[in-house]
Amino acid sequence: MTIRNSMQLALALAVSLGASTLYAQTSAKPIIYPAKGQTAAQQEKDTMECASWATKQTGYDPVQAARDAQAAAEKAAADQAAAAQKAQGQASQVGGERAGGAVKGAAAGAAIGAIAGDAGQGAAIGAAAGVMKGGARQRGKKEAIAGEQQAATQQAQQTQAAQQKASSDKLAEYTRASNACMEGRGYTIK
Repeated sequence: MTIRNSMQLALALAVSLGASTLYAQTSAKPIIYPAKGQTAAQQEKDTMECASWATKQTGYDPVQAARDAQAAAEKAAADQAAAAQKAQGQASQVGGERAGGAVKGAAAGAAIGAIAGDAGQGAAIGAAAGVMKGGARQRGKKEAIAGEQQAATQQAQQTQAAQQKASSDKLAEYTRASNACMEGRGYTIK
């Protein structure tokens, strides 16, 4: 596979993933001038050899990095879908706290009201207090679910940012190595 095809593959993968940072990194292709009159065939050969040398020197392969980015994006999408499904399942389990609170409050209120002489009024007061307590419990559960979802989203964003930074740093090192090799073979790189 030629370097040109490798770059095209990397660009296609980056665009298909929406990985704008990888696209920006790989689209800034250097201009190579054959300062010693090298032929196009010689330049292609030198480019391939320098790309191979740069990969060996840096341990970074831009084509493999694009494949890895695609796999990571697919995993992130699957993880996000699983988290959304889990949150939806948890949200569907939230509910009934007010009714349960009303029943418990009415029972307790009726018992206290019976002692005081008016079980009906005690039940009504207890039911109202139970509704309030159940509502607070329901809001607390919803807030906890939202907090968990927000924390998971922030963690995913931080991981993605760290991976993009590491990939960018490795790509810069690879590009320097490849350019040094080409310059050593008599090309001018801008």
